[in-house]
Amino acid sequence: MLPRSNSTSSSGKIMTTESIKTEESLGNQHTGQLGLLLPQEISGEVLLEKYAKGNERDVRDVRTRVARALAAVEAEDKRAHWEAKFLEAQENGFVPAGRINSAAGTDLCATLINCFVQPVGDSISDTVDGRPGIYTALSQAAETMRRGGGVGAAAICGGYGQGDSILVDVRD
Repeated sequence: MLPRSNSTSSSGKIMTTESIKTEESLGNQHTGQLGLLLPQEISGEVLLEKYAKGNERDVRDVRTRVARALAAVEAEDKRAHWEAKFLEAQENGFVPAGRINSAAGTDLCATLINCFVQPVGDSISDTVDGRPGIYTALSQAAETMRRGGGVGAAAICGGYGQGDSILVDVRD
């Protein structure tokens, strides 16, 4: 039996050796062998609601579709190898970006890239210094968001080193 001792936690709570051991053992209930969080019911529900397509019924189905899609660009004789590697990575904690989970391996006309920076020139509609005007940039950003991407807009007023610079953050 451990001797009983007291210490104070960072929150000011008095902790005994017994309560510390209890908290340590409870903490271990939430992690697996690799120190990764164990699956939580809500995580599976969200994944299925947002990312499952067609007949996919569980996390493994989604991961298999994504792994197969990622491996599809490899030489045919290496696809099975890479599909297994991509699936293994997901099962060991790798989480592909949302757009990849949503669209990879489907017929959706969507981008697999999550975020884009949209340059915006110092003009309403003309291209200035290779940057589209505000309305052209807005149209391009809308198309990116329609296809599932997120957009951050960088506007340079007055050109390089002149005037004020602003960054506009537009989320999807």
